[in-house]
Amino acid sequence: MRRRTFLTSTVAAATLPLMAQARTAAYDPKPQIVPVKSQYAPGQLLILPRSHYLYFVTAPGQAMRYGVGVGKAGLEFTGTATIDVKKEWPTWRPTNEMIEREPQAY
Repeated sequence: MRRRTFLTSTVAAATLPLMAQARTAAYDPKPQIVPVKSQYAPGQLLILPRSHYLYFVTAPGQAMRYGVGVGKAGLEFTGTATIDVKKEWPTWRPTNEMIEREPQAY
């Protein structure tokens, strides 16, 4: 299994081309092939929460762009994370912090 690195908005926003276009153009969640800087390695994922896009780098200078949903304001993650396990149809439960924040929802 290949590990993929998430680079969050602070890094990606400063380095992805077409960032201004992503903010001003109409939001289009359909997957599209778009150019990116060639410094990103194939397999990397770049996420721009403010634009609601995820970029999957497929080749140097090229990525697939997907529209994505993002979490609530103030709950953003910044930094680098690694996917350790990849499962088809994984189980999920809310974190303890989520239950504390909104006990009526869980």
